[in-house]
Amino acid sequence: MPRSNDIDESFRDIEIDFEALVTNIRISTMALKLFPNVQELYISYMAPHNCEFNIYTAILRGMLGSPICDSLQQLELQITRERNVRKLTHYWCATDWVPPADPSYLEFYAKLSPENQEFLGKEQNNFTINKIMSEIVPKFPALTEARIVAHNLPMPMESFSDPRFEKTAFYYLPLSFAPKLEKLQIETEKCQVQGYEGKGWFDNRLFGDILSRIKDLRVISSHLEGKDIITLVAKFPHLQHLDLQTIKRIPLFLTTEDYAPFGKLRNLGYVRLPWPSPRRSGSIPAEVMRKWVIGMINSGLDRLQTVELLGSRYSASRYERADIDLQFSVQRTEKGCLLDMWGATSKADYADDKGRY
Repeated sequence: MPRSNDIDESFRDIEIDFEALVTNIRISTMALKLFPNVQELYISYMAPHNCEFNIYTAILRGMLGSPICDSLQQLELQITRERNVRKLTHYWCATDWVPPADPSYLEFYAKLSPENQEFLGKEQNNFTINKIMSEIVPKFPALTEARIVAHNLPMPMESFSDPRFEKTAFYYLPLSFAPKLEKLQIETEKCQVQGYEGKGWFDNRLFGDILSRIKDLRVISSHLEGKDIITLVAKFPHLQHLDLQTIKRIPLFLTTEDYAPFGKLRNLGYVRLPWPSPRRSGSIPAEVMRKWVIGMINSGLDRLQTVELLGSRYSASRYERADIDLQFSVQRTEKGCLLDMWGATSKADYADDKGRY
């Protein structure tokens, strides 16, 4: 069992790390003005939840008016929360020691240097963040590609006003100022993050109709439901390239009927999806999926060239998982369409000891 002094020392380390973190972010943001012609920008940092709004708005405020916003073509945001605090989790679980309450924003702010206090500014919260964002988000006239990675992000096909995601949907707002955006990648995992239990507000009108212009969409998340697919097709009518995956290939209890709405995406040329696995019958055989692809093509997807299915096989005897892939290549002739199959084309490739996955 850790001694109280050890725990206190750990929290002192967190405070020091936070000061260094804000300093690094501030200096890096200021340095962007030295590179006016940058076309690709990768932003990655750790954000304690009480300061998440302020750090994000401080970065955007620092970019406002900078020449880099005019030249930027690719933008990636990767936000990690609670990195240092989570190191103490094993102490909390293994002992009866009760961790101290998380420091408030004002407590963090009071221990920062004057330069970092000025950089972060007054406390923002989930009730004020939208107004602030609408005032300081820079315009990105040349941006064509964006990638956002963070926990508890709403997937693009979900409602941003859902109470579960009201504190993270604001990460999407800069995209509404990128009229040429065509490629969007979202990676997220739904989880209970400490400090995200309260209610907030998100005005969907701030986001505009940017999603309808996306042509290339990739989403990696911890879940996918049939209703999500229906919403996706409605929000992204002009998709040409679609890539939906689950973290660590978590099995999804989806059927080919759940995938039927994809038939409305007339411009679709490439699609990668989780291998359907109905709850009671297990993974659908490759031959059945081949017939499904042909049906999709005959329904009007004249531009479809490639369909990939990603799944997993679980061995009950060896307690291991093996990734399995199946790819269909569409060959169009005057007499119709032919499909070439590669990968897990036999049942033995994807069936476990019980023939389920």
